[in-house]
Amino acid sequence: MIPPLASAMYPDGFNPRVLKFCAWTGLVFCLMWLTGAGPVTGWVYLPPPSAADAAVKTVTDYTNHLLWVRIGCTMMIFSSIFYTTWGMTVSMLAKKIEGNYPILFS
Repeated sequence: MIPPLASAMYPDGFNPRVLKFCAWTGLVFCLMWLTGAGPVTGWVYLPPPSAADAAVKTVTDYTNHLLWVRIGCTMMIFSSIFYTTWGMTVSMLAKKIEGNYPILFS
């Protein structure tokens, strides 16, 4: 039987289960962002267009893959939710490590 989340919480309000979950969202962010930037958009973004390309070629590349570019960009935007939770985890751990004298994370 899995104990309720409240019983896993430390006296200072620190919940390791929630922290572990949020830490794993960093991996979800990476996979989701790279999937949106690569295969979904037809590799239009990776690598970025060359500066030596003619404007017509760049416009053609984007318009030929317009629907997939939009889907990929939407995926990349929604992946930022997971980046936020991962960043909060890193900040919380750094603040916890600094203890009573938080210089970087006050």
